[in-house]
Amino acid sequence: MDENDLIERFRYYRETQIWPLAKDLNYEQWLENFSDGEKDIAKRILDFFIYIPDGFINQMLATVLGKCGYVFKKLLGSWSDNDFKNNCWYSFIPGEEMKPTDSGYLFNRKLRDNILIPEEQILDFPSLCLKLYNEHNINVILVDDFVGSGHQTMVAWRHNYSYGCLRDIVKVNHHHIIYAPLIVNKVGFDYINATCVGLNLVYIYLLGEEYSLFNQYCPCWGGDYNLYLRGTKLILDKSKALGIPSTDGKNVIDVKGYREQGLALAFKHGISDACPPIFYWNTKYWKPLMNRVYNRPKV
Repeated sequence: MDENDLIERFRYYRETQIWPLAKDLNYEQWLENFSDGEKDIAKRILDFFIYIPDGFINQMLATVLGKCGYVFKKLLGSWSDNDFKNNCWYSFIPGEEMKPTDSGYLFNRKLRDNILIPEEQILDFPSLCLKLYNEHNINVILVDDFVGSGHQTMVAWRHNYSYGCLRDIVKVNHHHIIYAPLIVNKVGFDYINATCVGLNLVYIYLLGEEYSLFNQYCPCWGGDYNLYLRGTKLILDKSKALGIPSTDGKNVIDVKGYREQGLALAFKHGISDACPPIFYWNTKYWKPLMNRVYNRPKV
């Protein structure tokens, strides 16, 4: 596609609020980070970038809960709409440090305000685990926006409280628990299925390996191997010049994103560590596409 056509597309995204105003996603200032000879690649990357606005998030949340109902019906033999409010408890997978700014709290509010789940049915994660320890045969939905590597999910599933870990409590006390993120990266999908036996995983979208900018067959490069080489070299060279660390994906801040996931994905409330930092890096010499916020999606 012609570069001018891409700029018109970006303007259309903003005018129709598919993309937000410049204060939240500033594509003009981000493109200015690149020289004229680099802008063709930068525009391709920008066109591939996926931004999910709040209205879409709300609809996806309602849809994934509906899918959970089908799973409960399969597990229990029966399930009705009333059971979502009268026979189910809700929480979220916390970050590894369980910060009060975790994006899961935002989703708890969406459950209450948009889905009209009674507030007393919504618990923080430690309170949920204690309830599951003390009771039997409880139905649970864990809501979330995004699963990247799946590591935080595994940590939460196996975290040892004084009375045991969630994995063992669910098995012993015969609970039915569903983890319902909106979007799951294939890396995290495989990791959760391998390490979180007993946790039912339901989602809206599964991102295949081709969604990584560092995959030769990523749609961003249109199957053009030379374009792929140019594009990934540009990302790596810019990152090196900015002092962004290269840790083979071991650090949450890595040139290719945490666990080298290389995604170009953001929600209204944040951009994940699965994305290369060139999207959110903010210095005197580099202006971000999106500002970094604390309640970012899972890594």
